[in-house]
Amino acid sequence: MRTLEQTMRGRILSSMNNALTSLLGKNTAYRFMRPFWDMASASFVRASNGVVHIFLNAAGISDTSVFYRIEWQILRETGQRVVWHFVR
Repeated sequence: MRTLEQTMRGRILSSMNNALTSLLGKNTAYRFMRPFWDMASASFVRASNGVVHIFLNAAGISDTSVFYRIEWQILRETGQRVVWHFVR
């Protein structure tokens, strides 16, 4: 299993996000980086094959999260098999 953050694209986006957060603050960095994470997430999910494992914490899924807005919608459209893991 591999997460987006473990890919080269994810590592680059994480580094950019960390640098922008240090320079501009969390909210401004988030607004700037959100479209890049959205595109990367969509591409990552579309390239997936086989079973997709989703790990959720007790807080559940926010309807504004990248997972809900982008990834879950693509998984539903493509009919990929999903295995849910609930973690504390």
